[in-house]
Amino acid sequence: MTDEIRPWTYAEHLRDDDGPLQARTPWDAATIDLRSPGPIIGVAPHHSHRVREPAIDRMAISEADRLYEEDPYTERFIAATAHRITPNQSRYEVDVNRPPHEAVYMGPEMAWGAEIWGEDPPPELVENSLERWHEFHTVLDHAVQHAIETYGRAIVLDLHSYNYQREGPTDWRTDEKPVVNLGSRYLQLDQRGRTLKEWFLDRLDDVTVLGEEALVEENSVFYGGYLNRRLSRTYGEDCLTLSVEFKKVFMDEATGQPHAKTLEDLARQFDTIVQELGEEVGAPVLSDPETPTTVGSYEPE
Repeated sequence: MTDEIRPWTYAEHLRDDDGPLQARTPWDAATIDLRSPGPIIGVAPHHSHRVREPAIDRMAISEADRLYEEDPYTERFIAATAHRITPNQSRYEVDVNRPPHEAVYMGPEMAWGAEIWGEDPPPELVENSLERWHEFHTVLDHAVQHAIETYGRAIVLDLHSYNYQREGPTDWRTDEKPVVNLGSRYLQLDQRGRTLKEWFLDRLDDVTVLGEEALVEENSVFYGGYLNRRLSRTYGEDCLTLSVEFKKVFMDEATGQPHAKTLEDLARQFDTIVQELGEEVGAPVLSDPETPTTVGSYEPE
């Protein structure tokens, strides 16, 4: 059974208890999976498809259209991290990768032109969603602060995916968009951070798609989102946020169905990079991570 833990209690747990922890926060904003404390923290801000019943009842956007802009399976890419913090709600309920005044999508201009609400959400629903935003970021802050205080630095692996076929079907090999993009524009880097970022980018450059060469770029299609900017602004050189975007070559982006072999191939390669990152910085990682490959659906409260 997953425990419930309050954000300030989590800070105490990190400080006083080396034991593993699997828990959810009181507002159910985040799931914490702590196998072993260390400087590496994995997050997948848009992996969830879940929307609470009070919100889903008022939404006009279809489930398929929500799924199109979510990042299913990205939690799999952080499976080798020994410390994971993942949101439990869809970005369409509250987007933890946007600032709080933009975290609840209120109109098409905030959500790729899609009409989100059939009827305006009442203020208390919006407030409840924003409570989840604050809870997620509070827990993440405690993890980052503990890593900095204990190990001298936090390394946040911030995993995303992106649609590359918005204008119609295209071959991922020839459309000139990278299979992997590292967003690093907002990082504040000292020499150790710069060296580690370049090491990480060099390892990403070895990624293939079922043995086929894959284009890897830095700050090409994405520069890093709000979470990256906030952590960099708050913690400066002490927090290295590596924001990775995978092109959705591992799934049918129109339906959300995975291409299982491609997904596991890419995920296993990223597992290896995470494991080598652990060796590089002396951090615990998982040698045989679990391999979930399901999207799941919303779970009404």
